[in-house]
Amino acid sequence: MSPFVQCEAFGFKGAACVFAFASLARSNLS
Repeated sequence: MSPFVQCEAFGFKGAACVFAFASLARSNLS
């Protein structure tokens, strides 16, 4: 399941979803 689908499932919208996904990606890269 794509991260965008997960965002919709959890009720995230637009920029909030992008910000949450970007933050998660950064923490994984660190």
